[in-house]
Amino acid sequence: GGVALAVQADVSHDGDVDRMLALVGEELGAPTILVSNAAMGVFRQPGEFDLRGVRRTFEISAWPLLGLAGR
Repeated sequence: GGVALAVQADVSHDGDVDRMLALVGEELGAPTILVSNAAMGVFRQPGEFDLRGVRRTFEISAWPLLGLAGR
């Protein structure tokens, strides 16, 4: 019997993250748990990775979660 709130946001955009956190705070108070379902991957053979794809993967899958954990 818990309460959940779904918020659509692009976690690679700081403005979306700020809006999401404000909405959650207004509706539910300070969060005590974070579930991050944002992820992507680049599937290539070794040596075929392009830096742009790897950067985008980290922008969506890693950095936002680490940033949110610190707020």
